[in-house]
Amino acid sequence: DSYSQFGFGFSIGETVNEQFSRAFRPYALFDLLNGSDAGWGYGMELGFVFSPTGNDWLRGRYRKGQSTFGSGQDANLLDLEYRYLF
Repeated sequence: DSYSQFGFGFSIGETVNEQFSRAFRPYALFDLLNGSDAGWGYGMELGFVFSPTGNDWLRGRYRKGQSTFGSGQDANLLDLEYRYLF
């Protein structure tokens, strides 16, 4: 059996997701995927990155998606990550 998958995505400001920044930097992304077995699925993420005190890094994000590999049910992720840089 063969399987194929294709998709496309769009993002705004997503390069700040892993970069240090003292300023508040929001970002967003959206993608669509199509698998030959399960059909269409999607993913979207809204987040922000900033440095509250100057020597740290705070990222918050919300991701929602629908997998093309399973039952097609939605998955949600709410994430808050803090790093102290020394």
